[in-house]
Amino acid sequence: NNQAGDGTFNETVTVSGEAGFLVRVSQATGLLNISLPAPLTASTPGNYTISFDHQDRTGYAITQVEFSIDGGATWNLALLDDGTTPIAISNTCAYPVLRLEPDLANTYCQTAASITLGAAFETSISNPDPIFDPAATSTSFTIDGQPATAFDPSVLSGTVILQASYTPNNGAGMGGTTTNPAIAIDASNCPVILERMIDILKVDCGSFPWNGD
Repeated sequence: NNQAGDGTFNETVTVSGEAGFLVRVSQATGLLNISLPAPLTASTPGNYTISFDHQDRTGYAITQVEFSIDGGATWNLALLDDGTTPIAISNTCAYPVLRLEPDLANTYCQTAASITLGAAFETSISNPDPIFDPAATSTSFTIDGQPATAFDPSVLSGTVILQASYTPNNGAGMGGTTTNPAIAIDASNCPVILERMIDILKVDCGSFPWNGD
C-alpha cells in the first residue's frame, strides 16, 4: 500500500546471491513505470533489490532475472538454489471495494422511514474479493460529520453528506493471485471512504409534487 490514492501498491523485491554481481530484471509484466531490462541495486553485499508500483487486482510477474560477473559484458540466467529453476516472482494485491448495504437513494421525502446503515464488500466476478478482516459490518458512518447508525430523513433537512469509513487490518502482502489477491502489510494506513450527497425534501411522502417513489 503506497498511500498514493491511485489504486496502486508499492513493492520491493530482493534477490540474493554472490556479492559483486550486476543483476537485472529482463522479462516482466505489470511493473509500472519500469523500463526493461531494469537493474537491481546492491542494498547489502549479496542482496539486490528493485522497487516498483503495481496495479490493484492486476499485479505483476517477474519471469526472468539475469546476472553478470564481468561488468555487463555477458549476462546469465539467474536460478534458484536447485540450480535448474529460473527465478520467477509474482504477486497481486487488492484494496477493499465497499458498497452501501442497503443502497440509498439520492433523494428522500422527510417522512420516509428510517434506514439502518450498513455496508458490504463488492464481490463481482470482475472484481474478486480477498477475505478482508474485519468484516464489512465494522464500517462506521457519519452524517454531516456526526456519528450515525441509521439514516432518518425525519431528523434531517436540506442536502446532507453521508460518509462510510472502513479500515482493513494488515495482511501478509504477498502470495496473491488475480482470483485471490493478497492484502497489503500496511493496509490499515489506507481506509476506504465512501461519500454520498442526499437531498431531503420538505414534503410528506405522497404529497404533491412528490409521488412517494
